[in-house]
Amino acid sequence: PEENRNYEIGVHWDITPGMQLRTAVFRTEKTNQRIENSITEVLELAGKRRVQGIEVELAGHITSNWEILSGVAFNHGKIVRATVNEGNTPLGVPDAQGSVWTTYRLGGGWEIGGGVVANSGFNLTDSNIGEAPGYAVFDATVAYVQRKYEVRLNLYNIFDKTYYLGGYNNSPNRVLPGMPRAATVSLRYNF
Repeated sequence: PEENRNYEIGVHWDITPGMQLRTAVFRTEKTNQRIENSITEVLELAGKRRVQGIEVELAGHITSNWEILSGVAFNHGKIVRATVNEGNTPLGVPDAQGSVWTTYRLGGGWEIGGGVVANSGFNLTDSNIGEAPGYAVFDATVAYVQRKYEVRLNLYNIFDKTYYLGGYNNSPNRVLPGMPRAATVSLRYNF
């Protein structure tokens, strides 16, 4: 059977009463991962892979009306044991990834926000053939918030960036595209 082991140790620091800094080092080991054989297209339980790195997150209020949530992770992945591709970087492991999201309450119930999610390139196969390029995708929100209800407009991928979330079937020709530009309007009512 597939088995995962996660190890993490970190520090949490309250910089101010409303702002926290968290950092952690981590290591994830996966044995007998289900991998599709790129020739036979049959799933196999195979080998051992490891991803380790560091995460840093800053979250809280810059002012009473301005909030931020940001984070970055630096990863190092390696196929530790395998019949082929041993020593390579596993598919789908970016060297770096990060995000920043901020919201600001304008007053009168109005709120605006925006942010970016960024990801360095990553391999589409365990053989390290084919790479998805890095990307940065920008989103935004505008909301009218009252005690009993909220109306919100969310804009996703504002600049309509073509990007890839990953690959599948361990093939450099099969990728999962990210969401194109989109918008949603939502109404929430509290009973």
